[in-house]
Amino acid sequence: MTGVIIGLIFAILCVMLMEIGAHHLFPLAESTPPAGEAAGVAELTMRMRVEGLLMVVGGWALAAFVGGYIANFIAGRGLAGWIVAGLVVLAVLVTISAIPHPVWMAASGVTLPLIAGWLARRAAHVPL
Repeated sequence: MTGVIIGLIFAILCVMLMEIGAHHLFPLAESTPPAGEAAGVAELTMRMRVEGLLMVVGGWALAAFVGGYIANFIAGRGLAGWIVAGLVVLAVLVTISAIPHPVWMAASGVTLPLIAGWLARRAAHVPL
């Protein structure tokens, strides 16, 4: 359980850093909508540059890999990393259901973290 918790902390940090980087490298010209305005946030998401959206998806995949690897390493079992990757996918599903995202981003946001979770298990050389 400790491995999952620490892996999840690192996964959250990966997502945060990638999203902060995306916003700094590809800022929106318009001001952001007030907190709580989901329609405004959805509109801004759809107008973000593709490069910024790719960084966000990359952050989701990186989160599953780094968090999964750390969880696998600490726990000594691949199941810990799969739990972290599954939680990343769950977070992606919650995000894309709350705020509309491009279809390619939703599909990649589910697929890439699962692939990254598999790669994390292989990299950590742990049994399932």
